[in-house]
Amino acid sequence: TGALEIGGRVGWNPVDNAYYIEPDGFAGFGAPPRASTALVFGQGIHADYSYDTSIIYHEYVHSIIGLEAFRKDFTDTYGINTTPRAINEGLADFFAATFRQDPRIGTFAFAPSANLVVRDVSVKRTCPEDFVGQYHSDGLILASMLWHLRDMLGEDALMPLILHVLSSADMTTGFDMFARLLSAEAAIAGPEIS
Repeated sequence: TGALEIGGRVGWNPVDNAYYIEPDGFAGFGAPPRASTALVFGQGIHADYSYDTSIIYHEYVHSIIGLEAFRKDFTDTYGINTTPRAINEGLADFFAATFRQDPRIGTFAFAPSANLVVRDVSVKRTCPEDFVGQYHSDGLILASMLWHLRDMLGEDALMPLILHVLSSADMTTGFDMFARLLSAEAAIAGPEIS
């Protein structure tokens, strides 16, 4: 009667993920486009993702960033630049960690699964050493940098800088431009912050 069959199971099937979905993104699920974006939380094999506040905040931050920046790859003098989507993932992890005052993302949803790794933004990562070409992993480079800046400067000093960068960013803002924008905002804030 229209039930899906996946892996020999008919009916409701577990989904080990959560999503911020654009209106035309529903096609990837075999559904027609919707009038608006949506936050979708899967009920996985081991955990319901809607019970993990770090995942909820992460997806919510994607919706706040929206569709104007950090959504697509672009080409530059070196080839395809994948860092805008990594920035989107890094910001989502950083803000989720900051809102919760806990650097770990996915401790409830990911922990029971051997296939999913809890992301920890307090672990220092650098580019190009930790760059692997996967948005969530590469996002940890930005998230860890922001987490360490938060520890050095404090939230009250750092958050306005990040928000100003977000208002200046566009689809072609990659790691290098993000760093330049953040440095420029720090210089405007004064020599102590810079």
